[in-house]
Amino acid sequence: MMLFSDGASSVRVPAFLKDKRKETSLKEFHRYRTMAENQTGKKLKTVRIDGGGEFDNGLMEAYCADRRITIEKITPYSSSANGMAERGNRTVIEGVRTFLGESGLPRSFWAEAAATFTYVDNFVPTARFPDHVPIKYWSCKRQDMSHLRPFGCRAWATLPESRREGKLARQAVECKLIGYMGRRGYRLWHPPSRTFMESRDV
Repeated sequence: MMLFSDGASSVRVPAFLKDKRKETSLKEFHRYRTMAENQTGKKLKTVRIDGGGEFDNGLMEAYCADRRITIEKITPYSSSANGMAERGNRTVIEGVRTFLGESGLPRSFWAEAAATFTYVDNFVPTARFPDHVPIKYWSCKRQDMSHLRPFGCRAWATLPESRREGKLARQAVECKLIGYMGRRGYRLWHPPSRTFMESRDV
């Protein structure tokens, strides 16, 4: 997992990489930059990286030079110089451990737990900025938290009429909530069929 942390708002966004090749990492960075600039209306000006090969390479340098993005490189083995990222990683790991422990879901759900934890945590003020909600500061919009639910809680997904077996058949199936599609819906796990589902009607 790669974790992007915005220095201005404290918003965190995880990325789940299929490999550690520099091309894969740059593709995820491009996706994050595009999303961040679209949502905030601001241009990314500076990126801080450690000495890892995923970003400390010519491909990343050329990408940033073309877009006038300044690269700040952290001194190798100096985690204190990159405190925000280090704290962010530690917070997410602790959150994943808690989510999996309380939900009873197996460790194989770690990526869903990490994505959901960071999504929810972006609604919580930080020690650095105790007076503002990160996602509100990021988007400059009031945020509705009424859709938030505990990770792994029981959820009933309404079945579309095409999947119902007659008028008297059940209209919903019991699942476990494992994530969000923004405020548009939920990601669910249906244990009997071992399938993932996305639904607005939950």
